[in-house]
Amino acid sequence: MFTYSDGIYGLQMAGLFDWSGDGECTPSDSPFAFSGHYLWRAAGVRNARKGYIEGATPSYTDRMSQSDREKAKQALEGFTFYGTRPNGDIATRCQKAVDTYYGEGKYELIAYELTCNISTGYPIGVFWMRNA
Repeated sequence: MFTYSDGIYGLQMAGLFDWSGDGECTPSDSPFAFSGHYLWRAAGVRNARKGYIEGATPSYTDRMSQSDREKAKQALEGFTFYGTRPNGDIATRCQKAVDTYYGEGKYELIAYELTCNISTGYPIGVFWMRNA
């Protein structure tokens, strides 16, 4: 059984992705312009409108690196695919990254999205969080 998480360049079928926006372009179809999709989201979390979770704050991996490179390097340690793909249990690993970057217990992770920076073509991760 193949799932949306069977590797970035492995066999991927659009119907198996948990899309966050309007597009359905997989990373296999277009490695530098693929559509955003959730690698994980908490039960009951839904988009209020395409690409947006109401009441949540997004934190982008590329902006984290630009803002504080050392802290981001520490928080994203073990993430692959340009620092966007967590190894192991996605929810646990991403919550640990949020705690490392922002401080223990400050935010609760409710979703983790993989998307593509439209201007550079590089993949970026999006931590969707709420105040704890």
